[in-house]
Amino acid sequence: MLGGPGYATDGAVRELVADERIAGQLRDDPDLNPYRRDHRQNGYRFCDECECIKPMRTHHCSICKRCVLKFDHHCPWLNNCVGANNYRHFVLFLVYLWCGTLFFMTSSLPMLRDAIVDGRVESSSFLFAGIVAISAFLAATGFVLWNVYLMGTNQTTVEFYGNVFDSSRKRNTTFRNPYDLGFRNNVREVFGHNQTWWSWMLPSAAKPAPINTVIYLLKDGGIALPNNNV
Repeated sequence: MLGGPGYATDGAVRELVADERIAGQLRDDPDLNPYRRDHRQNGYRFCDECECIKPMRTHHCSICKRCVLKFDHHCPWLNNCVGANNYRHFVLFLVYLWCGTLFFMTSSLPMLRDAIVDGRVESSSFLFAGIVAISAFLAATGFVLWNVYLMGTNQTTVEFYGNVFDSSRKRNTTFRNPYDLGFRNNVREVFGHNQTWWSWMLPSAAKPAPINTVIYLLKDGGIALPNNNV
């Protein structure tokens, strides 16, 4: 999870973008929507600071000062961006945190009950830890549910807020998320197409293939990609 999220300036990414077939498909990037502001060069989204073409779903992090592939957000607790290469690990971190706080919270419930009902406190430090565990559990629950929603709809945090304020809504036209392939395929895009559901919960250092961090299959089938082999 502490590994890099993947950057548009990475060598493998630059090589892919230099391929005419890949570069041609980047011209179909939904973020080239004329109603959205973005610097363009020769028909591509372009970053002046990184001096590179932005692959699909790439955004520039104002904190890291780099273009992050499938940028979700910059996490201050990790001091790192969450993007294409480490989003799966970030989600698993939240799930493990949720499980750990749930276990400790249920273990401390008898002591919390005695403290609240009977006024008996056997260990003030353990009681304090139980209260912290409950707070962490509630926070982790919110984060897990939020990220399940984002995965299920195939959106990043940045895209969600961009979609909420999308110009099409202001024009009273129907908004369609171009990356939404259905819940099952959306989750597989994060955890891998060639893995079983139970293996998704296991720790893994696997990363998406570079091609799958540069261009993405669209809802209307506009871009054909090989399956993610992680």
